Amino acid sequence: MTGTGKANGDGRAGTRTTGNLTPRNRGMSASALAGKTTKKATRKSAGAGQKVDKVSVSMPPETVRTVREMAAAAEMSVSAWLTRAAEESAERARRVATAQEAAAEYAAEVEAMHGQATPEEQERVDAFFAELAAYTRGAYDQAA
Repeated sequence: MTGTGKANGDGRAGTRTTGNLTPRNRGMSASALAGKTTKKATRKSAGAGQKVDKVSVSMPPETVRTVREMAAAAEMSVSAWLTRAAEESAERARRVATAQEAAAEYAAEVEAMHGQATPEEQERVDAFFAELAAYTRGAYDQAA
């Protein structure tokens, strides 16, 4: 995505957006391309000592501009900023999945002790969890 010395579509020298489509991968789904790596694309990370896979990501130009601005504001490379964002998003998804599993287990325990909920009780429970989910999403959005 960077470093070719040619101007990209917005006229900035030194960077350009490249689409790594070849006749072999043109028309492949994003999920198929996401798992596609080659030896050439795997390199040692400078200073970190951990292997990284190089991937190509397509984004709307406005999103690319926003990512570059956010990375610059955080004094990070675009790659490091996107990596951190992906790791944080994955961690949130893991926490949500864990909470959903715990809620399902608790619901099964309550049902075993007290029997199946009436439609009115189930409606109240559903409303509570919908409100909790909205609050949680809002808290994550504010923290980001």
